[in-house]
Amino acid sequence: MPAAFNVTQRNSTRTDSNPPVPGSLKRCLPKLLQALLICFLVSTVSVAQTESKPTKAPSDAQKAFEQMKSLAGSWHGTIMNISIDVTIRVASSGTAILHEANTDGDGPPKHEITMFYLDGDRLLATHY
Repeated sequence: MPAAFNVTQRNSTRTDSNPPVPGSLKRCLPKLLQALLICFLVSTVSVAQTESKPTKAPSDAQKAFEQMKSLAGSWHGTIMNISIDVTIRVASSGTAILHEANTDGDGPPKHEITMFYLDGDRLLATHY
């Protein structure tokens, strides 16, 4: 019959300055180090990718759209001898420009609306 051995540490004095590591931590330590290494590598790669992408110059449509945003406000004028009030405002968190036109007279335009917006590198307008 084979003999069974129980091994325990009898000498409580340690010669090194590091405290003993509990058994559960010894088992988790390699996995914890792997997880930390993976997190470090992923963050390093994502930062490297972010820094390596050159910033794309704005298209002509984007430049025109930004200029149009600066026209926001209320305007009054005449067109074909018709008095007209125009309101321009930036809408939808800056992704669209609302252009409203109203006249006091009997003729058109009567509350006409135009929405300007970007579609990729194109500046589009939908008139109602």
